[in-house]
Amino acid sequence: MNLAYFFAKRYLFSKKSTQAINIISFISVIGVCIGSAALFIILSVFNGFEELNLIYYQKLSPDLKIMKMDDSYFHPNKLNTIKNKVDTTVYTLVNAVEDQALLKYNNTPYYSIVKGVSTNFLTLKGIDSSLIAGDFFFEDSIAEYAVMGKGISDALGIDVSQTIEHVDVFAPKSNINTQSLDPSSSIKQKYFFPAGIFSVQQNLDERYIFTSLHFSQDLFEKKDSINGLEIYCQSEKEMFQLQEILSDKLPSEFVIKNRYELNETLYKVLNTERWAVYLILTLILTVAICNIIGAVTMLIIDKKKDIALLRAMGMNQYTIRQIYFIQSLLISFIGLVIGLIIGGVFVYLQDKFGLVTIGGSEQFLIQKYPVKMIYSDYFLVFGTVMVLSIITGWLTSAQSKRAGESIKESIS
Repeated sequence: MNLAYFFAKRYLFSKKSTQAINIISFISVIGVCIGSAALFIILSVFNGFEELNLIYYQKLSPDLKIMKMDDSYFHPNKLNTIKNKVDTTVYTLVNAVEDQALLKYNNTPYYSIVKGVSTNFLTLKGIDSSLIAGDFFFEDSIAEYAVMGKGISDALGIDVSQTIEHVDVFAPKSNINTQSLDPSSSIKQKYFFPAGIFSVQQNLDERYIFTSLHFSQDLFEKKDSINGLEIYCQSEKEMFQLQEILSDKLPSEFVIKNRYELNETLYKVLNTERWAVYLILTLILTVAICNIIGAVTMLIIDKKKDIALLRAMGMNQYTIRQIYFIQSLLISFIGLVIGLIIGGVFVYLQDKFGLVTIGGSEQFLIQKYPVKMIYSDYFLVFGTVMVLSIITGWLTSAQSKRAGESIKESIS
């Protein structure tokens, strides 16, 4: 192996008889370098968007939720023993009622989920940062208010800085009078004024409005009942620890779910998108690595006489093949290392200084493309490039055998 490495390194850096071989080898290194850097940078950008998406989403989405298995309503007192085991100085407990309702604003209807929460929801850290307009409050001495997602406000044409009209909300009554011929008798109607607009994630923005707990209980005619006890934690570690502690103490008809289980579809989509991006970029990187085939093939043709001479001196075919296999790996390795360095430096500078901004960023919550450097991505890119290089290198080095045989035949 040492002898093969010596020849491979000498062939790589020495001057060839044909200048085109040096050019193709240089282009191969550049191709691997750009492909590796691009793969690492794109993965880092995707990590940044994913983290940003989840950070904002988690501000309005609970870490844990206790509910009945059939998602029906229950009295909060049924969970008093559970509440006593939760340290409220560390965790925030929120009683919640959420159900579907019909909104109507200026004769424009819109189906949404009305979520009523207890007042301690407003004490959650960073909740105001999800707002893009207005304030986060539910009532004053004059009227009742709600905070809605940007998708809902856009669909209804609501501008909280100018609106003075209220929004009607309709929900089916729990006890419908089947004897009545008046359809409106089976509908509960209330109204609220828009207080603010949030924007965190499309699923929430287009579906949810937040209001007070008693407003929702009155709307859905579920006095003193809730359909979820939400728990907000300070870290993911605390979330899993508390879920494990409480899961064994819950009544049989209740279940506790963490945010990954509550939003299973969202996390699956994010994970699928990440691997889809990885596979697409890997395909592009494969094309760049295939340039090495041309460089090594031309070198083998250029060194036909050297191959015959080495065979005459007693070097076996396996060692000769190793020379060109190692050279293929060296080209990939040099390009890969340079590419990872460039990619890492760019991600660091983008994170610190925001080199690349988002067009029309004044309309968004962020002004620069978010990035997040995950060190496992270094190993992912490194492993991907080297596996592809090993495959192409081994296939290409096989041509050295045919080159040696053709020289042998011409001599004989």
